[in-house]
Amino acid sequence: MRPMYPSSRPSASALSLQRVAGLIRQLKAFDDRRPSVPGEHFVAFGTGTALLLRGRRSASPVLRTLACAGGLLLMARGLSGRDGLLARLRRR
Repeated sequence: MRPMYPSSRPSASALSLQRVAGLIRQLKAFDDRRPSVPGEHFVAFGTGTALLLRGRRSASPVLRTLACAGGLLLMARGLSGRDGLLARLRRR
């Protein structure tokens, strides 16, 4: 029989989510500290566009979903960030 009250210890899935969140914070801090590569956001946007278009032609629904999600993420990365298109427009 299961206890009525949840245990005070976090579950394994909560611990792995905390680890992933910590890793993402570390990657973001690293990305904020490093100098930008000229044109990196244009490359990310172009790669995302190509992946999005490639995903539309795939016969596999799983591959189509993954390619479209990855393409949209790369396009968002290309638009955002320190030197992305949106940041450049804000500076003008």
